[in-house]
Amino acid sequence: MNKSDLVDAVASSADLTKASAARAVDATLDAIGGALGNGDSASLVGFGTFSVRPTSTSSRCSKSSTAAWITWLRRHGSSPTCTSA
Repeated sequence: MNKSDLVDAVASSADLTKASAARAVDATLDAIGGALGNGDSASLVGFGTFSVRPTSTSSRCSKSSTAAWITWLRRHGSSPTCTSA
């Protein structure tokens, strides 16, 4: 399922227009991304827990590139790490 599929499913199950469902999905992803960007985790019982984990020192990440990565992920509706509940 991609973001468009999720918007369609939300619109159908909540009896919303696609535009309203897209705003709801975007707001949800922004809230999760905001929590991750602040160093928190987001736990959705029955769905999963999202968190940012540090990478090994052998990776090419610095604090600034990690912040840029989180920003990119927030814009594109993805999460850095997802573990199923």
